Amino acid sequence: MTHYMKTARKIVESRTQDTFGAIGCNLDLEHIATFFDETECDHSFQRKGGFEGGSGWTKERALAYMENMFKGCTFNKIMVADAKKCLEYAKECGDEKSIVYYQNVLDKGKKYVSIDGNNTASTIARYASNKLKVNKKYLTDHGDQGEQLRHLYAYRLDIVKLERILLDEMTELFRHLNTSTALNKQEYRQARISPLAEYVRNTANKPEVRETLRRLGVFRSIGSLDQRYHEEFVAQLLLHYVLPASKLTKPKLDAFYEDLSDVPPAEKQRLAANLDILVKIFADQKPVNEGVFSKGKFYSAMTVIDNLNSKGHNILNFNAFREWFIKRDLEWIAEDQTIVVSDQKEKSYSYWCKFYYGTHENARLNKKWNDCLDTHIPKLVRENILTVQTTAPRYYTVKEKLILCVKQDWKTRKGENISPSDAIAIKGGIHGDHMRSVKEGGETTLENGEVMFPVDNLKKSSKSNEPHFEHQR
Repeated sequence: MTHYMKTARKIVESRTQDTFGAIGCNLDLEHIATFFDETECDHSFQRKGGFEGGSGWTKERALAYMENMFKGCTFNKIMVADAKKCLEYAKECGDEKSIVYYQNVLDKGKKYVSIDGNNTASTIARYASNKLKVNKKYLTDHGDQGEQLRHLYAYRLDIVKLERILLDEMTELFRHLNTSTALNKQEYRQARISPLAEYVRNTANKPEVRETLRRLGVFRSIGSLDQRYHEEFVAQLLLHYVLPASKLTKPKLDAFYEDLSDVPPAEKQRLAANLDILVKIFADQKPVNEGVFSKGKFYSAMTVIDNLNSKGHNILNFNAFREWFIKRDLEWIAEDQTIVVSDQKEKSYSYWCKFYYGTHENARLNKKWNDCLDTHIPKLVRENILTVQTTAPRYYTVKEKLILCVKQDWKTRKGENISPSDAIAIKGGIHGDHMRSVKEGGETTLENGEVMFPVDNLKKSSKSNEPHFEHQR
């Protein structure tokens, strides 16, 4: 930054009153650049945006914005939370989550948290540091060039600083205000601070998971990863584990994030363990063309891994198992070529993979792979690709859940009626649960079993219950 940019300028602040204690500021470009360096852009609830950053502005869009500014055609604002003031307010309210959050921001040496306008601020910062060259047509042919540059730097933009906003209020405000570059569906879902959002973010962004999904063409570009599309896929898998009867569509994912702030630890561990196995299976796979491994194919692989776990088998030879999986996949794709369009929904493996997020297709896909495993497991064990069965199935079968319904006289421990239609619903009308949790050594037996509705099982999490029914005593 050159010497004529070092001149101190007076910053005029005007107080306004609203719900969040807003302070209006009007800053020139140099001060906005400094302001940007003092601001935390928290990727835990925001997009990985900013100038040429993930889902942020491209260089072309940034240049267009600066040129429009010099034409007097920009009217947006930058909005931030003042970390120090908000920390004081959080202490007044006794909001422990907000206290911890804002203190962490200050401990990083930051003064503010970005809520809206991060793309704008990062673009101006690049311009002020001479990393973004605006067309020379904005300089006249006569006069001192330095003076003209000073004139450009004197352009000002409105800043709104919020002094009385808690963490949950801030993430909600971010979702509603962020319209300059619209959030995609998963960015919107993840724009909150919750154990569920944190788990999905951390699990999907393990380096080995990102690399596996990228290298095999599921999410080819770094940009698609920065836009959280792989996080959406991981969230779909988690939704399937928690609510097996649910569709995996975008509206169902929206409701999943809105209705639950967290999920049972057992389901988190289940998904993380299955992803670790997935990474090992494809660790030595050479890069393939985009589209060969679709999300539906990877969903199939995760289904196979989960079914193996429930049957009590571990993989001994990951490369050989990968070849077995790919061969089955290719054989079924070849068989699909003879299926007429009108029969695809009922008979086509490729169709089920393409629409894996639908209830019907999901159930068909699961059944096809499960039946295939039942046929091939003995041979895979003989060839030392899989271990022999080592443990009893951890999850209650449909038959066992029906027996438990009868033992419980078709009622839950809360006295709620269980309908036969719930009992026979495909994968998840009711949950089969361990009275004494697996974590505490509970076994998958009828004596330790109990059926309940999914919402009650989620609330119970990994805790144990006291005996309630006669078969449990």
